[in-house]
Amino acid sequence: MAMTSEPAYLELFSSRASAYILWERRQWIDLITSGILTIYRSKNDNTNIWMKMCDKQNINYHFWRIQSPQHKDHHVRVRPKGERAWVIRAIETLYPLSLENVEWVALRFQNVKDSILFEKQFLAIGKFLTQKFQYATQQLMLPLDMITPSDNV
Repeated sequence: MAMTSEPAYLELFSSRASAYILWERRQWIDLITSGILTIYRSKNDNTNIWMKMCDKQNINYHFWRIQSPQHKDHHVRVRPKGERAWVIRAIETLYPLSLENVEWVALRFQNVKDSILFEKQFLAIGKFLTQKFQYATQQLMLPLDMITPSDNV
């Protein structure tokens, strides 16, 4: 009897879209036209959320980690660009994670309905990540009455 392993991630969203990245000279570079965008969340780590953009044949693909609140701006960045397009700040995951891998990714959906569904899902992810970050930060802070002055002061 063959054992099937359960995937280590949950699919949160999937839709047809086109993807572009903002290049060094402020030019948008076409990555994948009319591909499939999928957003995943790790089953083991709820803050590990990433996007995959692939072409129709699943040959060419790109992965981005959706920026966690611990990153530079302390919140997930998404901006609308018309009815069907969004610009997102994400981390390219084909390279070791670093600040140099932060990219602006533009997504254009084939219809307004998919764009609205993406907005709702992405904003829910941003709210969730922000709450997790705020909770973790609160756990690290001590109340002032627990801090005792040093005898040397």
